[in-house]
Amino acid sequence: MNIRYRVRNKVYFRIAMILISVIEMVILLAFGFFFFNMKSYMIDQLYKIYVEDVKKEITATQDIIDLIDNTSIQVKYDYYVQLLGSYNKPDPTQFIPALQQITNYRRAVNLIDSIYIYNFQTFYISDETAPNFIQPKEGFADKSIIPIIDNYRSYSIFKPIPRKITILGTGKEVEGCSFLLYDKVSIGPRYIVIINLTNDWLKNIIQRTKQIGSTKNLILDERGRVIASDGDEKFLSILDDDYAKEITSKTPNSGYIIKTINNEKSSIIYAKMPSLNWTFISVIPYKLVSKNISRTLERVLITCLIILFLGAIIAIYMSRKLYDPVRNILNKLSKYESEQLIISNERKKKFLLDFVLHSEEFAESFIQKCFQEYNINITLKSSYILILMKIDRNKLLKSNDEKNNIKFVIENIILELLQSKYLIYSSDVSETEMLFIINGKIDYTSDKEYITNKINEAQKLINSYFHASFSAIISNEIIVYKNLHHVFEELRRGLKNTFFYGDGSIIFYDDIKGRSDVKYFYPENKVKEIIAALITGKSDRSMSIYIEIMNELRKCDYEVFQIYSSFLFLEISQGIKNAKVLAKNDWVEKLEAIVTEFGSFETLGDFNEAVFKIFDGIADSYKNFSSSKYDNIVKKIVKIVETRYGDMNLSVDSIADNIGLTASYVTKIFKQHTGKTVIEYINEKRIEMAKLLLRETTDSISVIAEKCGFANVTYFYRSFKKVVGITPNQYRCNNRLTLSDFKE
Repeated sequence: MNIRYRVRNKVYFRIAMILISVIEMVILLAFGFFFFNMKSYMIDQLYKIYVEDVKKEITATQDIIDLIDNTSIQVKYDYYVQLLGSYNKPDPTQFIPALQQITNYRRAVNLIDSIYIYNFQTFYISDETAPNFIQPKEGFADKSIIPIIDNYRSYSIFKPIPRKITILGTGKEVEGCSFLLYDKVSIGPRYIVIINLTNDWLKNIIQRTKQIGSTKNLILDERGRVIASDGDEKFLSILDDDYAKEITSKTPNSGYIIKTINNEKSSIIYAKMPSLNWTFISVIPYKLVSKNISRTLERVLITCLIILFLGAIIAIYMSRKLYDPVRNILNKLSKYESEQLIISNERKKKFLLDFVLHSEEFAESFIQKCFQEYNINITLKSSYILILMKIDRNKLLKSNDEKNNIKFVIENIILELLQSKYLIYSSDVSETEMLFIINGKIDYTSDKEYITNKINEAQKLINSYFHASFSAIISNEIIVYKNLHHVFEELRRGLKNTFFYGDGSIIFYDDIKGRSDVKYFYPENKVKEIIAALITGKSDRSMSIYIEIMNELRKCDYEVFQIYSSFLFLEISQGIKNAKVLAKNDWVEKLEAIVTEFGSFETLGDFNEAVFKIFDGIADSYKNFSSSKYDNIVKKIVKIVETRYGDMNLSVDSIADNIGLTASYVTKIFKQHTGKTVIEYINEKRIEMAKLLLRETTDSISVIAEKCGFANVTYFYRSFKKVVGITPNQYRCNNRLTLSDFKE
């Protein structure tokens, strides 16, 4: 029996050796054949990799340019900047807000060195080094911008203009570029937005495009001028080298050529940026590339030989010693161990969540026992910080597996970033939410900043690799563990406020507490104005009033926002129906339906977009039903009220007599076309003028009441507070700001 076993083993051994020898010979012959053809192929592939690296930096360059373009658009159409551009000689109340706004935009994008607003021969400047923020065109220190401004229409908007930029504080000229934004069709105010960047950002791009061993890296424009370089080429000088002319004239947008530069054979890798007609160039000595690849191939050959030799020995050994049953047993044991580890981890996470949810109920002895069982090192007497996170736009994720994968990655990144400094644990709250518990000695002021920075870092990683985002809310320091449940519930409610902040937001506990304390006064008159604007086809007017309401309502807590928004849309839809201009309007029904679909909107921007679409639809549907005859009547009524609002005897009857119609007919027509009664409009006009006089005059309250047509001061006080929400005296105190107050 033993002899037969040994003979059979020898036969198997010889067969295995023959098979291994044949396989190794085939591999050696194949490798020898490909070795001599691989070098040129690898060089070509290496160049393609280099080209792709350059293309990535072109994409990064385009991203920066897009960022500057978007910033210039925001500056151009900022309310205060537009207001500044509307005046030939603006006073401080007009240019100070604009300067503050453009400074905010400049500081928001750290690449921007300065921003100019050129308006009526004057530069309004946002620059940390500028001695004066308003300078006339004549004698302006940054001389190179003057000819550009004089011929600005010959320059394209949203494209960088290379030039020597003068630092206003020192007078020193530096390399850089400027972006212009102006109205191609001059309809409104003619002013120009100029955003200036020094060439540091381009030099950083060039630094990243440097290949191993590259001797020269530069960027050329379509005329062959040097935009940026890491060599001694002068800024905006024309590069006369043959390779530069050949590359700029080539049709392909990327590739490489082999040329002799300074008596040395070199590889020139290039890629073009079509949007700017810029060419990114990197020069590498050819011998360096060839030498490195030859060495790599030699090492690969030696490594393969060693691997083949070791593989033969190991294969022989494994064929004699290992058997399938043993492998199966090991696989089962490994699988069982993994399953047990997963189950244990899930139980641990579940208890951590229960610990937070029932912190007021669990006895301390029970908690300590569970901590010991699950190997949790939390110290009950130490402080805590809770971080609640959720995946944004989770409805866009295709499957639960995708959600779970992103949650798994977020959890591991956060733990990896924070566990070096804190004792931290995680737990699943729902399919899109997760909770992190930090425990130990906490210095909340510094720890808050550190945790925020690490969460920002994690958000960038998730966005880069998964094109997804997540939001987070961070609690204050929690001293007593029994308060964990209360704070957790506050965080869950507060996390809904990402609706206001947008995707990828980080909210703090104090923010949500502040929202809870906001008192909101429902603006009945503005709601009526929206109704009036919609049924008269004035979509823009209705949106403008709606935005005013939202700007106040968004300061409240999410739940308060939801309640008042629902009431707002129901009242608007009911008001439109009461006007009875159209028998049925599908857009009004959609406005009512948006109340039930509130939870489907991720952000306020998404919500407003849907509302604007409905407003447009309602306004358009009513435009065709606006009678010119009735319009004239309404215009006459409005004109009478605007000219006679100060007349205490102004009434529906007097207006009807003036027009030559009955009072009931006037009331009906005005109500149908504006959504409000004539008396309501008279009171609104009087209150509006009273507010103006309170802000801009020092007249007494009784004088203002008389000027605005109120019979007595008491009735004026009661009417004013009903409409505005505060007394006339309070309104005057809140709104009469001096110039010095504004500057502060």
